Amino acid sequence: MTFTGDYVRVKGTGPGVTSQAQLRAGTTGSVNGIGIRVLSLSGGKVALRLAPRR
Repeated sequence: MTFTGDYVRVKGTGPGVTSQAQLRAGTTGSVNGIGIRVLSLSGGKVALRLAPRR
């Protein structure tokens, strides 16, 4: 995971699979079957909510 003041980039890898999402605060996405919601992104800190994708 890498982030700046504007977005967070989350990358997941597995056998023969690479997936990534670039998200801003308040947006959602998924990486390798895991749902990601960016709760906040400021002050050099990021808060994510992770949940299994159905």
